[in-house]
Amino acid sequence: MTLAALVTAVVLGACSGGAPASPSASPTGDPDRWRTDPIEPYPFTTPIPPRRSTPVDGTYRRDYEQGARPIPCRRCAPYRLDRGVAGLELRAGRYRLVHEASAFSASGHYVIDGGRFVLFNDPNCPQTRGVYQWRIEAGALSLQVVEDDCAFDLLRARYLSAAPWEPDTS
Repeated sequence: MTLAALVTAVVLGACSGGAPASPSASPTGDPDRWRTDPIEPYPFTTPIPPRRSTPVDGTYRRDYEQGARPIPCRRCAPYRLDRGVAGLELRAGRYRLVHEASAFSASGHYVIDGGRFVLFNDPNCPQTRGVYQWRIEAGALSLQVVEDDCAFDLLRARYLSAAPWEPDTS
């Protein structure tokens, strides 16, 4: 009987929740405070950048005409370079990208380091940073790949740098 009680105690102890995880286990140091608004991207590997305006902040769009007509796809690789309109919103270290025809979207964080635009916390490539050179001419944002090892045959790098992103005036 004593052995059965000991086994039961061990099993119950192993299955209990135990002590909560320490706040330092969270990428931001506080497991409940990483989300500053409902659409805040999750900080997979890097603490959330402070909400500060950057030189690239704005809403951009691109109507890419090359390639075949996009086919809505639920299991396709992200960042397919499909024909059609895509939108890119950059605000205070947060980005959101939406391709209307294919229903693809992505989000994450970014920082500006001089002439470099660095993407991270993208759920499609949670462990990967994308580094680009950026410039704005006549309001259009151009990105040139420096380094981006995002999986899927480097589709993110091709997607973001294929053509300039024009300012969205709508």
